[in-house]
Amino acid sequence: MRQIAGVKKSLSIATVEGAVNSKDGLSVGPLLESIPSQKWLDQVLTNALLTPALISKDAKTASIIVYIKDSASADLQEMKTSIESLSQKNLPFAKVEIGGTPAVQSDISVLLQSEIRNFVGLGFLACLIVLTVVFANITPVLISFVITVIANLMILAAM
Repeated sequence: MRQIAGVKKSLSIATVEGAVNSKDGLSVGPLLESIPSQKWLDQVLTNALLTPALISKDAKTASIIVYIKDSASADLQEMKTSIESLSQKNLPFAKVEIGGTPAVQSDISVLLQSEIRNFVGLGFLACLIVLTVVFANITPVLISFVITVIANLMILAAM
């Protein structure tokens, strides 16, 4: 995940660090490197820091947590797309869920832009239909429509 611009770090059961008590003493570092591979399942499932935060209790679902830097909404959307495509390429069976404040802000920003565009378009269409019904001639309709468009653009710019 570090190859994606804007990603600070990622966390999974393979990269989580911790301390393990062994016959040689206390070992600190990547948790799975300190434990023999035969004991991974037992150690991971009994570790309260890993289960259920990074791996489910039945060991069928694992999480990879990606920490991102503060970015603009457009950068967040691009980063989200990059993470999804990378995970689908390397783990085609994986289901990608993105959460957290930056991801929600990015999704709301995209939705808000779409809704504003729809609202303005439908508003202009409704205005044009009403003006056409009220005025029989095209000249007053065009003048009124242009004035309405300018007024709406000024209101949107002020928002």
